[in-house]
Amino acid sequence: MFIFEQRFMETRHFLSQGRENKNGILGSNIVLRLNSTPYDITNLTFFNGDIGDGEWQKGEVGIGRQKRPFQLSLYKEPAEDYFGRFAVDETSFHQSCHYPDPSDNGCLISEFHCQLTKVCILTEKLCDLNDDCGENEDEAVGECLGYHFFTFEDSKWQEWFSQGKDGIDDDFDWTLWSGSTDILGTGPNFDHTTSSYAGHYMYLETSHPQQYNEKAWLVSYLIIAGPDCTITFYSHIYGTSIGSLTVLIRNESQSDTASILAVNTNGNFWVKQTLAPTLLPQKRPFNLIIEGKVGEKELGDIAIDDFAFSPDCRLYGQPDRNCTLEEHECSDGTCLPLKSRCNFVADCPNGDDSDEIGCVSQKCTFEGQDLCHWEIKANQQSLIHAPQTDTFTWKLLRGEDPVDNEEQLSFKPDVDHTHGNGSSYFVFTSASEGQYESAT
Repeated sequence: MFIFEQRFMETRHFLSQGRENKNGILGSNIVLRLNSTPYDITNLTFFNGDIGDGEWQKGEVGIGRQKRPFQLSLYKEPAEDYFGRFAVDETSFHQSCHYPDPSDNGCLISEFHCQLTKVCILTEKLCDLNDDCGENEDEAVGECLGYHFFTFEDSKWQEWFSQGKDGIDDDFDWTLWSGSTDILGTGPNFDHTTSSYAGHYMYLETSHPQQYNEKAWLVSYLIIAGPDCTITFYSHIYGTSIGSLTVLIRNESQSDTASILAVNTNGNFWVKQTLAPTLLPQKRPFNLIIEGKVGEKELGDIAIDDFAFSPDCRLYGQPDRNCTLEEHECSDGTCLPLKSRCNFVADCPNGDDSDEIGCVSQKCTFEGQDLCHWEIKANQQSLIHAPQTDTFTWKLLRGEDPVDNEEQLSFKPDVDHTHGNGSSYFVFTSASEGQYESAT
């Protein structure tokens, strides 16, 4: 996770003391943006006119996993009745702003050696839907066989969870969302899975008609936890009036509910939460409940994303796992050889397509800059640290996007094939950026 920290101050003067901005606060908004291309802009955070007159304030924001070069920019939203100055000082990147140095001498027993990037990471970071290696080796199928992942990018989460029953379990539902929440300065501006405004997450809508202390539940179906069952997910709790996020367990008869984790981290970034085996009932069916409560005011949203259940966690009534690490286990317990994975055929019985989940798609239109699980490399090397220019490589472009030189412009298509317009994506490479025998 990247954290951007800065210290800022503002002096201000208002012509009218009666006007409020979209936050319900007097003043003008300063927006910190992340630009991966001139056209792909993600709003990271907002600073408003209530930060303190002439006083330095500290602010920090999570940038998320960025796989492409990017820029940060500050944008001041215009306000007719507002005059003031905004200053920034002591900007810094910290907390995992780069990956560890590669190691050719192996790793400690408690560490995993990433095969492509050669870095060492703690084994507890394996299979948690976070790219800790740099090339996603820690999340690869071979390492994470038997895990159950839910990212809210599709409906798979509904196989394990459902919304609480309004008026019985809770008062309202969690909201499936993407991009920024409705009220500026609260909630996330991007999801954890993709670190972009297009990715999805669940959040607790705290504005009207919700009231103080009302709650929303996300309730799992009955789970059986073995001795090695571990559950991870990511939370984002941000705003000036936060309620609470609590993880509960409820017994099979629904007669007893207990809290096992109270999430207290408040900040504009995604934080990993881990439910260790010691927190979970052993060999007794239970419901896992994610409870969010509304704070005193509406300026505080709570969001969750990216659940990972280890192989020793299973839904009650499902057969025990009996497949080896060299096999793929279908939802009914059927074991398939790993060669059946990602062969464009759903080999599991009863319509189960789990052997094709996370694989390269048969059809890919590249819309929304989605590579459909393909990876772009040049000269057999990762492009994580490569510049955007002067490298012979495939790039996601649109017909309307600018190119680096006139020679490329004469060969780049003006429209894509899928929609026939200049605003849709295709992949493009130009020989003018390469040398003899360059490959991508």
